[in-house]
Order: sequence, then C-alpha cells, then structure tokens
Amino acid sequence: MKKRSKIRLIGWKIYYSLKKYFHWYLLNKKFANKLQKKYLKYEIFSHKSLIVRKLQGVDTQLQKNKFKNLSIAIEKINWLVIKPWELFSYWKLIWNPIKSKWYKKWVVLDHWKFKEEYGWGLCQLSNLLHWIFLHTNLTITERYRHSYDVFPDYKRKVPFWTWATCYFPFLDLEVQNNKNYTFQIVLFIEGDYLYWKILSDFPKNYDYKIIEKNHKILHLNKWIYTRHNEIFKQKINMKWIIINEEFITENNAFMMYNPIIAYKKKFLIEIK
Repeated sequence: MKKRSKIRLIGWKIYYSLKKYFHWYLLNKKFANKLQKKYLKYEIFSHKSLIVRKLQGVDTQLQKNKFKNLSIAIEKINWLVIKPWELFSYWKLIWNPIKSKWYKKWVVLDHWKFKEEYGWGLCQLSNLLHWIFLHTNLTITERYRHSYDVFPDYKRKVPFWTWATCYFPFLDLEVQNNKNYTFQIVLFIEGDYLYWKILSDFPKNYDYKIIEKNHKILHLNKWIYTRHNEIFKQKINMKWIIINEEFITENNAFMMYNPIIAYKKKFLIEIK
C-alpha cells in the first residue's frame, strides 16, 4: 500500500473534517441525541462481543485501557433513542476521544506497524453497532471498512468484515431512521464482554440474517495474502421464509498474519 506524504495527509484530513462538520451543522439535518432511561417495549436484536483477545505482545495495562475507553464512549450512546427521520452519527455523539477527556492509550495500526495512541480501541464499538444495525430496517448511510485483517478468527461468530472502522471525525458510522417508529440502543460491559441490544416501540415483522459469499484468500507473493468476501442481508418473515436477499458490500483486506499457520488445525478457508 502506497504511503502518502505528510503534507498530503494533513490536507486530506482538513478537507474531509470540514466536509463532515458542514454535514453535521449546516445542512439542517436532525441528529439523534436524546437518552431515555426507560426500555422501549419490543426487543429487535441483541448481541455480545468479546473485548479482551489473545494478542501477542499487548500488555495487561493496554487491555485495561481499552475497557476504560469503551466505558467512556458507551456513556454517550447508552439509552439513545433514534426517532423517526432522525440520523445516528457515531462521532457526533462520542466526539473526539483525546487524553483530556480521560481516554487512555490503545494499539493502532499505521502502515503495517503497530503504535500506541490515545482514545483508540473504539472500533470495537462501531463494529458492534454496525452488526446490530444490519439486523434492523434502519438505513446505513455511511460506513467504512478496514484495510487490514489484523488477527486470526479467534472465537469469531460473525462473517468476516461485517465491521465498521472509525476515525474522528470523517470516518463515521451513520444510520437514518426512515420509519414511523422509534428505536433505542442499550449497551453495557459485563466481565470480558460488551453487550448490546436494540429496542423499538413497534414490534418487528421480519428477522434479518447476515451471510457471506465468495470467501477466499489470495496468495499474492511470498509474504502477502489478501482476504475477500461479499456480504448479503436476508430478510426473513415470521415463518422463517426468505423473502428477499440484498447485497451489502464487497470486502478486500491485506492479511497481517500467515493464514496457513493460523489455521493449521482447522483450515477451512479456500486458498487460491
């Protein structure tokens, strides 16, 4: 992957930051910002995500830092209601995760190298949010995928790359409620897991299943592998009949590990 000059990167960040602020404040769009500490009546979908993974070379303090960062961010989103025709914006709610707001250091990948920066680790929250939103009839209007597959599939229960990366302010996760009823987000940390559920004041008529197709790993040369798949969303009625299948996205990522070593015991992925 080509590394851009510092001047180009600074200009790129300024331009897209200004574009994002314009979107937030000058287009007269209505963004969700109300917290309601009373459950809505109907549960639409729930999920949990393992916070602590077995990462070689990552010390215990950094794992505690990730817990801290997620705890701070969760306070901005827990109990949030998304009313009809409102937009959910991940970064507009959380804002800039910097040291002065008590965020701690976590590991970030920068051009194939790991380093420690304040406020990182929040991608796990945006990842889980994206996964939850995929299981509703909310409309995802902005989402960005990662460029790297960093870790092997340790206890992964969802299709590869159904996640959403985040970088303040312009790599955002944004969702719009185009329905005539309200949704509510509830989340909390318990033990090693981040738990999440989305509720509504209107009962669900359909379930949604997220599947992957054309999953493969390409061996480009001696050192580089890339991973690919396509994500689809199936709409299922209460009789468990698939009534619609929608293409969501195609994913392509550089792998940061050797898949042959990582999957030597249970190697189920096609290599071409």
